[in-house]
Amino acid sequence: MLQEKDALLEHKDALIGQLVVRVQELVTRIQEFVTQVQELESRLSKNSRNSSKPPSSDGLKKTQSLRRKSGKRPGGQVGHAGKTLRQAAVADHVFEQKLPEHCDVCHAALPVAQAQVQERRQVLDIPVPRHEVTEYRTLSLVCQCGKLHESRFPEEVTEHVQYGPNVRAVAVHFTQGQLLPYARTSTDA
Repeated sequence: MLQEKDALLEHKDALIGQLVVRVQELVTRIQEFVTQVQELESRLSKNSRNSSKPPSSDGLKKTQSLRRKSGKRPGGQVGHAGKTLRQAAVADHVFEQKLPEHCDVCHAALPVAQAQVQERRQVLDIPVPRHEVTEYRTLSLVCQCGKLHESRFPEEVTEHVQYGPNVRAVAVHFTQGQLLPYARTSTDA
C-alpha cells in the first residue's frame, strides 16, 4: 500500500511537472499575441498627422454636411411656377413625317400637298465635332510669250499637311487648360 501511494505521488508529480511546462508554453504564446496586438493597434493609430505616412493612407472619413434643415419637402414646392424647354423659332433641320399615299379605309389617293402641320416637336443637340480640311492649290500657266507664271501658297501654309490655328488652340487648351498629358492629347481617339 505504501508502494502504491509512492507510485501515485510520483505519477502526480510527473503530471504536475508536465502541466507547469505547458502553462509556461501558453504564457509565452500569450505574451507573443499581446505584443502582436499592440503592434497592430499602433499601426491603426498612425495617420498622416502623427507619423510620416502620406495623407492618402488615412482612409476616407465621413464628413458632416454644412446644410441646415429647411423644413421643406424635397422636390418642387407648392405654388412654384415650373419651367420647360422652349421651342426655337427657326430649326436648323426640318424633317416632315410622311403621310400614307392612300386612305387606309377607302383607299382613295390623299392630296399630300394640302396637308397642314398638326404638331411640331424639336430635339436640341450639340453637333459632333469633326475636322475640316482646306486644300490650297497653286496654279501655273505659260504665257503665249513663253514666260511661266506660278501662284504661291499663303505664308502660313508651309507644309504638305499641317494643323490649322484652331486645332493648335484646342491642343494648347487641352495641355495647358485641362492639364491633359501630351501623349494622351496626341492620340487618335
